[in-house]
Amino acid sequence: IASLTEEAVDTQEIRQQQLAGIQQEWSDSAIAQSLTASQAGRVYFTTFFEWNFYNGPLGTELVLEQLRQFLLEN
Repeated sequence: IASLTEEAVDTQEIRQQQLAGIQQEWSDSAIAQSLTASQAGRVYFTTFFEWNFYNGPLGTELVLEQLRQFLLEN
């Protein structure tokens, strides 16, 4: 169980590291901020790690679940 907890923390750290840079770049970009999706708060960020770590049906389910969360929250 301890290794699973450590793995979850590592996964969260990787996610935050990958997202931090792109979110800042997006926020700093006048072009990105001028897009209708940005103005409506409909821009969602994910990571290469999250969407490409798992292959096959399990990975597909994880991607679809994250898309559902993105699109149904707003």
